[in-house]
Amino acid sequence: MMFDRKGLKQKARKNLKHNYFRAVIVAFIAFILVNERYDLVSYNINHNTETSNYVNNFHIIDSIFSGFDSYVDASNASKGILAIFVNNIASANSFFVGILNGLNQIIFHNQIASALIIFSGILLGFIFWLFISSTFEVGRNRFFIEKVNHKDTPFDKIFFVFRVRKALHVALIMFLRQVYTLLWCLTIIGGVIKYYSYLMIPYILAENPGISKKEAFRLSKEMMRGNKLNCFKMDLSFIGWKILGLFTLNISNLLITEPYYQMTYGNLYLDLREKALVRNEEFNKLFTDKRLLEVCDVYPEGVAKRNIRRWLKIDYNREYSVLSLVLIFFTISMMGWVWEVALNLFRTGEFVNKGTLFGPWLPIYGAGGTIILVLLSKIKEKPLFVFLLSLIIGGFIEYVVSVYLELVYDMRWWDYSGFFMNIDGRICLEVLILFGLAGMTVIYVIAPLLDNLYTKIPYLVKIVICTILVTLFAMDFITSTIMPNSGAGITTIAMILIN
Repeated sequence: MMFDRKGLKQKARKNLKHNYFRAVIVAFIAFILVNERYDLVSYNINHNTETSNYVNNFHIIDSIFSGFDSYVDASNASKGILAIFVNNIASANSFFVGILNGLNQIIFHNQIASALIIFSGILLGFIFWLFISSTFEVGRNRFFIEKVNHKDTPFDKIFFVFRVRKALHVALIMFLRQVYTLLWCLTIIGGVIKYYSYLMIPYILAENPGISKKEAFRLSKEMMRGNKLNCFKMDLSFIGWKILGLFTLNISNLLITEPYYQMTYGNLYLDLREKALVRNEEFNKLFTDKRLLEVCDVYPEGVAKRNIRRWLKIDYNREYSVLSLVLIFFTISMMGWVWEVALNLFRTGEFVNKGTLFGPWLPIYGAGGTIILVLLSKIKEKPLFVFLLSLIIGGFIEYVVSVYLELVYDMRWWDYSGFFMNIDGRICLEVLILFGLAGMTVIYVIAPLLDNLYTKIPYLVKIVICTILVTLFAMDFITSTIMPNSGAGITTIAMILIN
């Protein structure tokens, strides 16, 4: 029994009308964390080759080992967090290419240090993909499956696999899915067929994370029996949205196409689930969460409470203590520093201490996140306003800081010149969109999770930690005010001074 593509997409659009930006932020988080191509249509757009008009086994192999370039074409972008991230992940295009490049550095160029960086990146990337990307893919699917019948599905569903303590089991099955698909790619068209045969495995795991490997594969093949070609056609039906992304600098992909695509497949899973039960009632023992089909305002948890990891329970409607805000500021500042340094390391192979300060923190990240958290505390129930105001606040902070640094030191620590819709190279549209999404992530995910962890720290210990951090930061700030961190890879001389 084939499914109705138009009907499923119509349902998806209806589902997205409720808490739309919640779906956007979940899709965005998963887009960053899930190292995959979501479908095969992207090759028709992004690969300018003689074979770009059809899908073959090499495309499947590429989809397994390559990164994030399915929705983001950064070929014309040379600066900015998103462009650097995409260009450097997508440039290798394969773990195989990375390995060969590393061997080339050792054997032919005697550049052992560079090779070690390359191999370390490959190893870390593989570990991240195995234990983080695959489990968050299942968590993302859980969110969109539940959202079909529950408009208020919470953000924390993206942590579903970790909360039920099945991360290792799920990661293993997802890894085997990729390995089996790769092996089938050695045949003429087997890779394409098996890609779609195994398509439902992440959704099956989203409902029943404890299912055995054998049953997961068997059930997916049964659900996709007679539906593989139809799924391929549904993937093709999104090609117009992806073309639109080329003309909107991929903003439409982040805000529309990705949540729309995931919502459609959430509906598809429940549709194929129902059809599979009609063909074989024995599947009832594998489809363990009957409440997925319940239409209700408050969706009940589908797992026993004893299995839930309490620290992953997200409640963003809370008041933050001063100590928590201080710790959140430093945590986000350090996360920003690690992010920037890691990107530069993989881009150039060199360690560069980013930022105006000398310590392992970028206060513009922490200040932005903390200010947004405090100022927007009264409108948490209005995600659209949170997004827009986060965008404005983040852009304002970055612009003002850029002007101040250039006036005082005649140097720039970032420059968006050449980006679409930039203002004096200080801010640009691409980064503003990320500010909006990042602000939502801080309010609804990062800050609540960090606060959950900080509440476990004894009060006196928190005071000591905060005192030490503030003291070190103050010393660093005073030192950098006199002699800021600068140099190659950190700053550029300002070419245009403000009158």
